[in-house]
Amino acid sequence: MASRKRWHSRNGKMKPYEHRAIEKAKQKNVNKDASAKKAERPNERWSHDIATIKPPKRTGLTMRRPNWHILVDEFTGTKFSAFYPRKNDIVEPMCKRLQHATGRGARVKYLRQDNAGENLKIQARCKSADWKLPVEMEYTAKDTPQQNSIAETSFT
Repeated sequence: MASRKRWHSRNGKMKPYEHRAIEKAKQKNVNKDASAKKAERPNERWSHDIATIKPPKRTGLTMRRPNWHILVDEFTGTKFSAFYPRKNDIVEPMCKRLQHATGRGARVKYLRQDNAGENLKIQARCKSADWKLPVEMEYTAKDTPQQNSIAETSFT
């Protein structure tokens, strides 16, 4: 078939794509063990992540709220899900949810997230004079199910 299409091939070993080799090398450096101990009560540690959903190009569809946010309580496994037009739109609802949990006497002690821009805004907003939420932020590497598996794998 290759000769009919006049494709030329060389004999020998194929070289791996450079970007895949770099990706695999980086993946090996990820610490797969959680550095913190597991949550021992509800609301002690929450993990959250946001993913952008893109419809297939051939459909011609557009989404009004393409950013899917998932928040998971580590102890109970309870998941909260919402869709937003922009990633930065999760900041205020997250602060409200953290405040609501604190008001019920079940304060969230740790919030596990990657170091994306919207998550840094959540931290700044939680520490601001408006909210003053006593939440300790735990940062993980981006797109690492090994470190933030509870939230990362919830999308599937």
